Amino acid sequence: MCILSRRRILAVASITMAAIWLAHGSPLSAHDMLVKSMPETGSSLVESPQEIALKFSGKPAAVLVRLLALDGTELNGVGDPAIDGRWVHIPVTEMLPDGSYKLTFRITSRDAHVIDGSIDFSVRHVPAPAQ
Repeated sequence: MCILSRRRILAVASITMAAIWLAHGSPLSAHDMLVKSMPETGSSLVESPQEIALKFSGKPAAVLVRLLALDGTELNGVGDPAIDGRWVHIPVTEMLPDGSYKLTFRITSRDAHVIDGSIDFSVRHVPAPAQ
């Protein structure tokens, strides 16, 4: 009888711990991560964006961004990023010509972990139809 009660207690405790772990996530999932971008990675735009927006799973404490051309050359076409809750808004200050681009980012999350990432997109201007 005593052994059966111990097994039940252990089973209930194990199930409870698993439920808590699933509900709150593992410690590894606590780090902020990119959950959405505008433009989306891999997208092809018909005109230069006026802004690039990144949404993270948590509010970043700090962020650095770089806009790169396909050959890795750093471009000056973006302004300082602005943090607005979980969103980071990066103004595009110069019209981007046709080409492929990579926006790299490095955020410092609230728990002081540094997360690096990037999004790729291209611009292919569509000329206006001749009249």
